[in-house]
Order: sequence, then C-alpha cells, then structure tokens
Amino acid sequence: MTLRRVRIITLCGCALFLAAACSGSPGAAAPCTSSPGATSAATCATAIPSPTRHAFAGPKHTLTAIAGAWPTSTPLEPYQIIRSGKPHFIEFHARWCSACNAMLPAVLRLQQQYQDRVDFHILNVDSDANRALVHKYKAYGIPLTVLLDAEGYLVKSLAGQRDEAALAAAIEWLLAPPACPTVTPPPPPCDAC
Repeated sequence: MTLRRVRIITLCGCALFLAAACSGSPGAAAPCTSSPGATSAATCATAIPSPTRHAFAGPKHTLTAIAGAWPTSTPLEPYQIIRSGKPHFIEFHARWCSACNAMLPAVLRLQQQYQDRVDFHILNVDSDANRALVHKYKAYGIPLTVLLDAEGYLVKSLAGQRDEAALAAAIEWLLAPPACPTVTPPPPPCDAC
C-alpha cells in the first residue's frame, strides 16, 4: 500500500469513530460530564451535556418568534422633523441594541428636563417611517445622537453610547447663544496718508 492510501484509510477511520462518538449510538464512547466520583450508568445517562461539546445548547428562537416579541409600530407616513423655533435632539436607536437600551433612560430624563427648550425625537432605525431620516443623517451605526439648530441645520453628531452628563453638556452647548465674533477696531489713520 502506498503512503497516500494509508493516510486516507486512517482519516476515514477517524471520521467514522468521531461520527459514532458524537451520534450517541449504543456502544460508542460518549463523554460523561457527571460530577467526579460518580460512576453509575444512570448518573452518566442523565448528566448535563458538556458546554464545549454542545456549544449551541439552549432555547432555539426563530425569526418569527423574535418579531412577535418585539412589535414595531410602522406609521403610514414618514416621520418628519418640523421647525418649531427650538433646536432638535434626535436619538437614533433600535430595540435590539444593548447600548441604545442602556442610554435610553438618560435620554428620557433629559427630555423631561429640557422639553420646554428642545424638541426631542427618539427614532427607531428599524421603522419604515424613519428610513428617510436614517439615510439623511447616516445613522448606520447606533446609537447616534444628532443635534440640529432651530433652523434645522446639523450642528453636531455624537456616535456611540454616551452618559447623561455628556448628553446634557451637548444640549447646553446647543442652547448656548452663538459667540459674537470679536471685532477688531480699524487701525488708526496713518499720518503719511
């Protein structure tokens, strides 16, 4: 026999052995993960599978079940940001985003605190009604905070999760009156001119 045939036969034998061991067929050597010192067959048969062998053990969810657990309202008309004479605070988030969920209570507290001076918009990026605004402000990575001035112009974007103090500082910066440009006095007239 050639060396190549020996290797192929060895690999096939290993594959058959592993297939028998993983299938749990009778007579196959299945690993026992019971506590040390337990030797009875009944204990071994009822043992919990090893997490390394069964990496995906646990409840199985389907997309339908996930969609049913997280209903998303989809209004018929696209969401619009209307000029109201106040600046706008826009928070792009999604229900499946853990960073967005961690940041949302701070955003809601700030909304209560600044609601008379700033318009707040909390937009779900998964909603069809918000699709145009997601593209307009390039909210492809979330959470994304967008600050608009009273005229609706973009003045600042904050990507990623921010704490309440950072968001409050951004709102205070948005509400601050614009700095006046420093006017330098004209140079004194030259005697020679």
